[in-house]
Amino acid sequence: MTDQPRSIPLSLFAFSIFYGGMVCIAGVLGAKQVALGPLAVEAGIFPFLLLVAMSSAVAELHGRKTADRLVRFGFVPLVTAILLTLFVLRLPTDEGMYPPAKEAFNSSPLARAQDCA
Repeated sequence: MTDQPRSIPLSLFAFSIFYGGMVCIAGVLGAKQVALGPLAVEAGIFPFLLLVAMSSAVAELHGRKTADRLVRFGFVPLVTAILLTLFVLRLPTDEGMYPPAKEAFNSSPLARAQDCA
């Protein structure tokens, strides 16, 4: 076997994997509102702040063009997660599901909006 040069630097690969995961978890955490003293914010702001710092680090290490591409491609896992969530919420709920969890899904604003459609 011959050693071939990497087509993408290892640091950029690691940043990309972490960035995609953080985009998805930021969307999930955005469902919770937290109190910071008198200020109420969505919890998803914390991972998004980390994403800003990460894209700045990528810009410093690999150039602004690469960082811009990373941000644009970061929308792919976010949109995929949203579409998958919408698909799963449209599936029928198992009757044997834990009742409080079932009620949480059935009473969500998204579930109520789909009932009206």
